[in-house]
Amino acid sequence: MKILWFPEKCYGCRACELACSFHHHGTFSPGGGSIRAFKNHETGEIHWKRDGTCDLCRGEERPWCIHFCSYQALEMQDGEK
Repeated sequence: MKILWFPEKCYGCRACELACSFHHHGTFSPGGGSIRAFKNHETGEIHWKRDGTCDLCRGEERPWCIHFCSYQALEMQDGEK
């Protein structure tokens, strides 16, 4: 399973980043989880990446980054697609 990111839907709000940090450390700390969301405010360009510490929110129904993405820019993909 993997997480797909749809940049055309992403607004760079960083809710995914905060949810991820809370899953890992119990605090809302930008940069404290497995996800980094960067928005260049001059160009509007958004970059999103997930590092190797992501456990897909093991023990949860679905990853918190997906659950708390208001713009539906994240989605789970099952299997080898």
